[in-house]
Amino acid sequence: MTARNLASASLLLIGSAVVAVAQPLPPVGPPPPPPQVANQGGTGIQGRVARLLPTPHGEVDGLLLEDGRLVRFPPHLSAALLGVVGQGDAVVVDGMQAGIGTDVRAWRITNPTTGRSVTDAPPPFPPEPRTWSERDMRVSGIVRRALTGGRGETNGVILDDGTVVRFPPPVGEAFATLVVPGARLIAQGYGSSGPAGTAIEAVALGSSERDLMAVDPRSRAVGPRGR
Repeated sequence: MTARNLASASLLLIGSAVVAVAQPLPPVGPPPPPPQVANQGGTGIQGRVARLLPTPHGEVDGLLLEDGRLVRFPPHLSAALLGVVGQGDAVVVDGMQAGIGTDVRAWRITNPTTGRSVTDAPPPFPPEPRTWSERDMRVSGIVRRALTGGRGETNGVILDDGTVVRFPPPVGEAFATLVVPGARLIAQGYGSSGPAGTAIEAVALGSSERDLMAVDPRSRAVGPRGR
């Protein structure tokens, strides 16, 4: 092959490579679907409030609907929420699925009877002073429902009288047999009672007075609780 032929062949190869590089990239697949939204179609999920969910600090951070769905809402908006809905009221909830399960994290809750609604908003700065006062409390009852975090970890329970018992997820793991529906539970801790109900942060759990055990938030049961 002559030098001229070699040069021509080289130019042909280079041109082919340039054409190959210049070709447009194949279209990418469709974007991933958005997080599951509770208000498909824009109307919001509808239900009726079975219970308000109080916190040990005297606030409310959610609603339990009669169909079993749990609606989460920021506790710093407790007063606004209580001004819109109460136990037994019909509600329309706009929000999205909160982690594993059927819990819904709401950004707006509406009372369709009155037309009033409350919408999520950042907390005030500086934070408003709290008016609650914690006290030493002991509660007991049958576990009706476990409360869970975003990954499905148990971090509280609702007893048959509506009392809410809260604890860190490691405690839920250490006392797994006591925090399932149908189990008898006695809890001691610090909390409050108010119009929304009673809630405590547990420092001891047991199935009876005799086996009440103090708990370490890092998941260890540390011994009998003094009575």
